[in-house]
Amino acid sequence: MRYFLFALIICFSTSVFAQEATSAGDAERRLELAKELHVIKPIKPRIDDSINRIASQLKSGDQRTFAATVKRIINYQTIETTSINAMAEIYTLPELEAMVEYYSKPEAKSAAEKQEAYQDKVGPEITKMLDKALMEMRTGR
Repeated sequence: MRYFLFALIICFSTSVFAQEATSAGDAERRLELAKELHVIKPIKPRIDDSINRIASQLKSGDQRTFAATVKRIINYQTIETTSINAMAEIYTLPELEAMVEYYSKPEAKSAAEKQEAYQDKVGPEITKMLDKALMEMRTGR
């Protein structure tokens, strides 16, 4: 389960560090751009990739059951709606415009496709450090 939470954090990390949008007058346009961004970069495949990556770390007999159960329980539409609304609330109009422009480019699409390979290299290192910290907390060493 720790891996699942880590993957979801990575998946949504672009929303976490953004500056809160300040102008209520452009709220409708921000919402439109957030929706457009979700068309360009849909959230469901990113969630499914995270679930599948986590499932692959389980025993072979548990992988399909875990992935199927999580995918059945997750309400993708609710997550997408929440994500769209959060982006429209958090990001400024210029930030959303820049994101739509960037993620529309072939280079950005190519970079996004490499995200899993990147996470495969970085994720285990982070997990080792977290495991070490948890062990230290439990044992005092």
